[in-house]
This record gives sequence, structure tokens and C-alpha cells, in this order.
Amino acid sequence: MPLRPRSLHFLSTIEENTALLLGWLGAKEIREALPAWPISHPSPAAGWDPDLDARLDTVPGLLEIARDAGIDHGVYPGTRVPFVATIDIVAVLPQLPLRKLLFVGCKPSSALLADQRALERLELERLYAQACDGVHSIVHEKTFDERLIENLQWIVPRYSELQRLQRTSILNDFSGEFLCCAGDLPVVEARNVAAARVGCKEDPEALLRACLWTRRIDADLTQPIVRSRPLARGGERIVNACLAKLLK
Repeated sequence: MPLRPRSLHFLSTIEENTALLLGWLGAKEIREALPAWPISHPSPAAGWDPDLDARLDTVPGLLEIARDAGIDHGVYPGTRVPFVATIDIVAVLPQLPLRKLLFVGCKPSSALLADQRALERLELERLYAQACDGVHSIVHEKTFDERLIENLQWIVPRYSELQRLQRTSILNDFSGEFLCCAGDLPVVEARNVAAARVGCKEDPEALLRACLWTRRIDADLTQPIVRSRPLARGGERIVNACLAKLLK
């Protein structure tokens, strides 16, 4: 993920793909396995803006939330110590108001159909997100288009690569030139023409991928990127569809 220099550590492919999609949507922060502490604690939205921190209420512990909901919280095996639950993914999205976090539970569809404990845990996550004044979403392996995820896996740049490119105007220059000729030329030719016009020494393929990732170049990533044909457009529709699924 090019969001931070550190690696993110996911426990499932569903989590990894969800984080990938959130990064493409423009997430400003993604945290994996965020603790939902059993005792009362500061809001996970604290720390972004000191002027707003004073307005945030303390979040009730998950023990209290579980008791009020009539759901067993759970303990570490062989003890009476309440375990520390974690939210699979918590993200800061620019499409949400400041301080409103997106909490995502990532579960296989089979668990959503047959695993009662998994459903109880997801309900606790929803109630916790509500206590944090956040948005809760449930994602499974069929939530997002398979081709979209495959394309995102191909275009995602490395952190160092994206940071270097964004320190200059090259991505804006390249995307502008690419879009000028993308309607008539196949992808590979439009890429080469754009690179020649901006006169840079960067790898044209890296520039294309970075511009697709940052959405400077509009593309329908639910379609195959056929290099011998013009690029399929309509990416904003895909973005809106993904947001609708996450924020409903």
C-alpha cells in the first residue's frame, strides 16, 4: 500500500483487497486490526485535529456495549480476562465528514450465512462504530467487482515511487497529455505519446499506473485494459458504486 512507508498486515485476502480499494478511493489513513478496548477509552478519531479533540466523547468499552446488547463479549481461552476485540479495517475517507471514520468488517460470505458468532461480532462492531459516531460496513469476497480488484493489484504503485512522482508536476503533465489523445489512440500509443510530449525520463508504464491509481486518468477498471484499444472511460461511476456499497 502506498499510503504509508510501513507494511500493512492483513489476516485475509478480503481485508487486503478492501484496503487496496480504499487506497484507490483516496483514503487518507488505513488501520488494520484496530483495538476496540473492553473498557472506556478515547475515541479512535482523536489526534487528527487538536482543536476538535475536546469535542470528542470518551467511547464506552466493548464490555458495556456487549452487555447492553445482550451479546457475550468473550474472554481469552482458559481465563476470565476479556479479550481485546479488533476491527478488521478502519479508514479515513475524504468522502466522509471530518472525524467520521469508516469501520469495515471483512468476513467470508459463508460466515455471514451460517456462523452465528460471526454475526454477533459484526453486530458488536456496528454498535461500536455507532458509539464512535462512525460508519460501519460489512465486506465479503463478492462485494466488489473481481476485475476491479485485479486491475488495482496491477496499477498500485510502491510508496517510494508514488512519493517521488508526486513531488513534481510529472503526473499532472503526463495525465493531461494522455487524456488529450486517449480517445483516438490505443492505450500503449497514448502512453508513449504522452511520455514523449512531457519529455521526461520516467518509465511511461510507471507513469500510467500511478495516474490510474490516483485517478488523474479516468478509466473503467471493471473492464480489461486492452493495450491495443483506447482506454475504456467511466471511472467515476465505479467510484460512486463502491462508495455506495461502503457507506450505505
